[in-house]
Amino acid sequence: MSALNAMQAAIPHMRTQGGGVIVNVSSGTTQAILPGVAPYSSTKHALNNLSLVARAELAPDHIRVSVVYPFITDTDFARNAVMAGEERRQAGPLRGDPPEYAAGLILEAIETGATEVYAEQVRRLSQRG
Repeated sequence: MSALNAMQAAIPHMRTQGGGVIVNVSSGTTQAILPGVAPYSSTKHALNNLSLVARAELAPDHIRVSVVYPFITDTDFARNAVMAGEERRQAGPLRGDPPEYAAGLILEAIETGATEVYAEQVRRLSQRG
């Protein structure tokens, strides 16, 4: 709901100024079937749909909406959220992309106006089917 609330707060201002850009950060988990992350992935699927519908609805107002699909980003969120407890410790170190990589994907969405921008690892995941 936070993305929807933020969009609803920003859109009137963007309309007043004649346009704008909204970039929603989704997850690569929405591009593959990964056991154990269904609740998280499901919320991100909802964000994907919200973003794509908003893109179509807001286009006449010159507001572009893009979705970015990073892979695992090396942050405390990733370290704490992916598997918990002993199972996480046994899996070994979690290696994700640096936050700067995810920021670059967001910048790409802003600069190009692309509907969707994928991290390279996510692109490979989605090609596997």
